[in-house]
Amino acid sequence: MNTIADAAKAYPRSVRRLHWSMALGLLGMVLFGLFMGSLSLEDPRRGLLMRLHLMVGLLLLAAAMLRLRWRLQGRMPDLPSVYGRFEAALARAVHGLFYVLMIGLPLLGLGVWLLDPFVAGPGLAGQSVALGDLAGWLHRAHYLGAWLLLAAVLVHLVGALRGLRSATPERRVLWRMLPFERQSSRPVSFEARSHPRRSKKRRRS
Repeated sequence: MNTIADAAKAYPRSVRRLHWSMALGLLGMVLFGLFMGSLSLEDPRRGLLMRLHLMVGLLLLAAAMLRLRWRLQGRMPDLPSVYGRFEAALARAVHGLFYVLMIGLPLLGLGVWLLDPFVAGPGLAGQSVALGDLAGWLHRAHYLGAWLLLAAVLVHLVGALRGLRSATPERRVLWRMLPFERQSSRPVSFEARSHPRRSKKRRRS
């Protein structure tokens, strides 16, 4: 395999834009959530901030589902072939964790908003002990999931930056996801990857 040519392949522009938008949105939501947690229950800003947090969370959920669809369609280039077995397994595990958290955290937050009477939502838990316990469990899971997301981002960032120092061009995968165009980058054609025989016929003709 030509590693230099493979390293030059960039993700499609739509994928890159969604990636960085979601990265900023998710990190902002975690910091926003921690700020809301520091407010007292009597703070008049809590209701508005909670609703805003919920709406942005649902938008991120829709974006995560779109990103998952694109991945299942094969719009994402494969991992570099020079990755070892452990390195490839770790990369896939971190990406899988991202999808679990990107989808799970908004759903947990929605559950908290529906049940917990202290988050300016319907407060369906009411006087039910069972629903109250469930709301507490969802709240804790949402909180721990946010910290787990930050840890996954750190591992992902270390791996991406580590590749930039490699002498092997194929390991410099961060260049493929930069939000701006590079001279040596060329987007990966989804049609060419999905229908290699068809693309060969076109070249012959």
